[in-house]
Amino acid sequence: MLQELHSARYLTLNLNIVECISSFPELLSRHPSPFTNLICLTIDSSMRKDAYKVKMSTEARNFLLENSPSATFIMDLPEDPATKAMKQAAEIESHMKELQASIEKGNMIAERKEKTNAIYKKIEVEIGVLSQKKMMQNDPPIGQSKEEIEMQLQGFKADIVRLARQCKICVEEMKVVINEEHRECIAMSLKRMQIVLLLGKLPKQERAEVEARYSRQLKEVEALHARLLSQIVNPYDIFAITKLRSLYISTMPSSSSTTGNAKNSANMKS
Repeated sequence: MLQELHSARYLTLNLNIVECISSFPELLSRHPSPFTNLICLTIDSSMRKDAYKVKMSTEARNFLLENSPSATFIMDLPEDPATKAMKQAAEIESHMKELQASIEKGNMIAERKEKTNAIYKKIEVEIGVLSQKKMMQNDPPIGQSKEEIEMQLQGFKADIVRLARQCKICVEEMKVVINEEHRECIAMSLKRMQIVLLLGKLPKQERAEVEARYSRQLKEVEALHARLLSQIVNPYDIFAITKLRSLYISTMPSSSSTTGNAKNSANMKS
């Protein structure tokens, strides 16, 4: 039959024919290739549900194309479902490694954020203590000298400046942490979404096995994501700095328009 088609230029063969001639390599070796004018040879696999099982032998390929070496050869076989599932599982594993790296980085960010929060809470406590001291200084003990009052006032101002510097450092650190947290949350969400989509493409049994293998990491991602998002940040740079500035201004005498007081006020604002 194939000998009768020797002059064909565009030829489409059913996959059954390929399977048949691949089964008799010795027979093919006795006959030269009948096709000398082929421009395109196409193997149609659409009629076979098990097309992925068919393998074309080297002898069969040579028999069809030996005398038309420049012909375009098209043979698009579906992928073996088992092999496809293995590739998807390997892809999931690769994504899970990247996700694990994001989890570790996210935990470090959460720890940094909690540490910065703790530092700020400590600053808040110290601001409250300074406020109490200021109230006590407004009513100094009887018999306290002017020099003692001035010395306490200078120490009070020094504490305010120190806390203002700490607060500024804390605020800058928190801004950096928040930006990193935002980027990592997005990265984790996208990576988790990719994994979920790949899991949905797996056969039921394989999906159950992969989900069981990575269930701990997926739960850890959800917990970490919630942990990061639950730490809502207060406007530190508004409350603390404003409170400290108010305390500092309250230490100035009424004639604060003098050059020295103006410089002190400018320093505090900076």
